[in-house]
Amino acid sequence: MEQIGAALRERRLELGLTLEEVSKKTRLQIPFIRAIESGDIEFFKDDLSYLSYYVRHYATELGMDYESFKDDIDHFVYEYTESLDVGEIRRNIEISDRIRKQSETSKEKNKIKKTKAKPVKRKRSIDFSMLAFLVSAVAVVAVVVLVLFHYVPQWLADDPVPTPTPPADTDNGGANGGTNGGTNGGTDNGQNGGDNGDTDGNGSETPKPGDITIKATDDTNFVLSGWTENQSVDITLTVANRTWLRITVDDKDVDNPTSKIYESGEIVHLSEIAVEGKVVMFHVGYMNGNTFKVNDTAITLNDSVANLQGTAKIYFKFSNNGGSE
Repeated sequence: MEQIGAALRERRLELGLTLEEVSKKTRLQIPFIRAIESGDIEFFKDDLSYLSYYVRHYATELGMDYESFKDDIDHFVYEYTESLDVGEIRRNIEISDRIRKQSETSKEKNKIKKTKAKPVKRKRSIDFSMLAFLVSAVAVVAVVVLVLFHYVPQWLADDPVPTPTPPADTDNGGANGGTNGGTNGGTDNGQNGGDNGDTDGNGSETPKPGDITIKATDDTNFVLSGWTENQSVDITLTVANRTWLRITVDDKDVDNPTSKIYESGEIVHLSEIAVEGKVVMFHVGYMNGNTFKVNDTAITLNDSVANLQGTAKIYFKFSNNGGSE
């Protein structure tokens, strides 16, 4: 871990960046950056599950290939976790030994006092060593659950990149059809596209009611039109690389699918009732290789977004008005 941290620090110095500048770029606090550069894995003992994401985000900002030392990071985290488990077991053994010795001492004293007493039936003794182990195990589980409930929602809510505002879209289909028809000088396709309710600006048939039309307004914003009132629309994400994911509808977190880490190969499915102006946002922690579908139609993402080795927010807006309200 020290070698990885040293490599990151050396790269930062080569770029002439200070800790404060890197902190502003990555949204990581300076103590986190210092701990990463010094290889201080102990600093992240309460947040080990996200250490790899911190390092990935830092390395990406410095223009370094995170995949070249991803396996080393996972190995260090595994070894550190194992050392914590061994230490906990050792403490449990020491507690059990002390309890056993105290129990034996107490039994010897009782034997001396009761040498002349009548024999009595022996009651089943309590296994103090097992009891101590169970109590320790329950305590460890409770601490882990509290840490997860405290840190995971907070970290998922952190926004490492500025949130883009979904831009308003205008539907120029009919207008373009009319303009093209006027400039074709001898053809009336444009006029027919603007005036005929059954055709669009190019003279082709308009999609039937309920057929979803997908239009990209920029690299991360898509307008869904052609739906009917109360129609259910399915949006799916196929996960290519392990990533955390958060989904909101009109800026409110959804309960299902939940915000958590999803593994490679998992398919995340969201079903929403189409309502004019409704906005669905997928906040993906590691975008590279992930794909989207609306119903059975694949979404074509710009290469700069589809291959992004970092976070991305993809917006889907329901609008039969072309994106404007």
